[in-house]
Amino acid sequence: IPVSTPSSSSPIDPRGASPARISNRENQILIRDLEMKLQSPSIPASIPAAKVPSYAARFKLSLRNLRKISDPSFLENGTPVIQAPESELLRTSELWKDHVVAHFHEWVLQVGYWQADRCSFSVYPWTADGNLAAQELLFAPTWVVLKNIPPQLYSLDGISVVASGIGDPLHTEKSPLDPYHFGDTKVKVEIDLSKTPPEVVEVRDTQGNSVRVNVEYPSLPPKCLNCGKFCHFMNRCNKAPR
Repeated sequence: IPVSTPSSSSPIDPRGASPARISNRENQILIRDLEMKLQSPSIPASIPAAKVPSYAARFKLSLRNLRKISDPSFLENGTPVIQAPESELLRTSELWKDHVVAHFHEWVLQVGYWQADRCSFSVYPWTADGNLAAQELLFAPTWVVLKNIPPQLYSLDGISVVASGIGDPLHTEKSPLDPYHFGDTKVKVEIDLSKTPPEVVEVRDTQGNSVRVNVEYPSLPPKCLNCGKFCHFMNRCNKAPR
């Protein structure tokens, strides 16, 4: 911004006092400081990104029929062990209650994480100050098949017990559960991708009895063989050699 130089080296005091005399050099320094202040940017260099809630926290509550029972302990070989509440082994849950399932367009955002074939992506609501930088995938809702579930645990709460040994349970593939099909069931669980998914979960009761449930993962998120991060392949890795 151009600033004109006063014709006099003695600025006028608006209060009528005798003006203080300054040299031309001091006057030039004052003008240069004023120009630098006028040219300094008023917008901050960077805007901190908002904290992104977990997929489990964003998941639509009316679709979530499973819950986190407790955190597992681990055997020496890494097998997770989950303690089943005594009440879940003495009763079976009601498989059907009066309810209404409604689908709105917001469910795309509420699910948050999507995977089509070998391509996975996250969906967030648009904001004017949104962060467009690629975010590392640390947790992901993933389909899990629980094998050989005993009848005593074949209920929504019982399945929640088993799935809690894997991660944060979200919902079953079928709601209500099929009362005539025991054994295997498919559930969606938010898993920690920094840890190796367990292949077996051991459930124990208060009497010391235990049962082992095998776990299968039909489609884990894609993992880059170059950088070891999830959600992209090596041919799309920014750190891959060119």
